[in-house]
Amino acid sequence: MRSRRDSSLIRTPNSPDQWKMADALRQACDPGSGRCARWADGAWRMLIAIAILSTMPQPGFVGAHCLEYESVSLSGTLVRQTYAGPPDYESVTKGDDPRVIWVLLLDRPICVADSSPGYARAYAEREIQLVLAANQYERYRNLLMKKVIVSGQLLHGGARHHKRLLIAPSEIRGTRVRPYGEQRAVR
Repeated sequence: MRSRRDSSLIRTPNSPDQWKMADALRQACDPGSGRCARWADGAWRMLIAIAILSTMPQPGFVGAHCLEYESVSLSGTLVRQTYAGPPDYESVTKGDDPRVIWVLLLDRPICVADSSPGYARAYAEREIQLVLAANQYERYRNLLMKKVIVSGQLLHGGARHHKRLLIAPSEIRGTRVRPYGEQRAVR
């Protein structure tokens, strides 16, 4: 095992510019001067500030009114998404049963708050899973891939669901608003 002072491990500067940089580094980090310690202390303070700021709400939602877990009406595009089901809940291609859910892709992200301390505030949610009764699938099938307004009870997602937010719709209706990018023919 080589010692730290082994000359074969120390890289020597090859040009005058590298010598100048090495001297500047030695002067900047002179242990007797305390400059390195001050730099490291400042770096730690910066990392702590970044950590604290990253836990704060996103800027678009600071002071914004959050929805509550109650009856709401939300607009977006109604789509189907497939997830892996039993037995392993990992991969449909590896033999898990496919589970198809209906999801509302929201026009704008929403903030959802709950007064109980058991659930955290949900910021910038863009997708909500629909919890439909058996007869609702057939009733609203013609609205898939279309802009809709969903009215119903907003709920917490749980272990049995794929999304953080759920809505139990009492009504789903199509809107005349065209999805982003769709154009109407000019006559």
